[in-house]
Amino acid sequence: MWQLADALWPLFLRLRPYALWIEAYETGLAAAERLGDRQAVSRMLTSGGAGLRNAGRYDDAARWFAQARDGARRDGDTGTEAQALHGLGQTHRLAERLTEAADFFGQALELRETIGHRRGAALTRLCLGDVALAADRPERALTFLVRARADLLAEDDAYDAARALAFLGRARAGSGDHELAERQLIQARDEFAAAGSVHWQARVLEMLGESAEERRDTARARDWYEQSLARYTPVSTADAARVETRLRRLGRRSGP
Repeated sequence: MWQLADALWPLFLRLRPYALWIEAYETGLAAAERLGDRQAVSRMLTSGGAGLRNAGRYDDAARWFAQARDGARRDGDTGTEAQALHGLGQTHRLAERLTEAADFFGQALELRETIGHRRGAALTRLCLGDVALAADRPERALTFLVRARADLLAEDDAYDAARALAFLGRARAGSGDHELAERQLIQARDEFAAAGSVHWQARVLEMLGESAEERRDTARARDWYEQSLARYTPVSTADAARVETRLRRLGRRSGP
């Protein structure tokens, strides 16, 4: 059963059916534990932890990732330990615990560089850039994101390279280069369209709206948010609700 859950990973990552994602990995974890297969247990914990995290179950996700980290340390599996630390960083980032997130990502980056995992290190740099953005440090974010984008392109990882480009656009906006920011965000949107990721198209359109709102271009912000909402609606109720709130706030600002 754990093999089936493992095989469904690409589907879960792209379509994000969180309830099914979590159920599959809970079942897969139980099966792997019954078999006594440590490697399978680790895979279920890290992939299932991602589903829990994305569904907003941060404490549960942290427990799964911590269990995976501890098992990897016991087995001397540095790659899986780094993956679990990265997962812990992502969990704390979504829970808005930025100091803890940066600490876990820093540990993951050190391990990934030690074992020469360039793609993994690039993904962790991407996340460190995101944390820096959340802490309102766009210049620091740029140092992580420029390299993350270059390394991901070198690894032929178009999807994650597009993610790095999206965050680069937000960092450029934060540093005041709004023209370049919009160009990079639009390029990221197009790259996600080519990859078939509706969720990330919506996220980038939301970022475009945020950037327009920050420079007080209300009409353009509304247009971007409306496009974002149209894409979020079929794939994420929570994200759609957030963009609806943004639109209502814009309406109040532009009212009499």
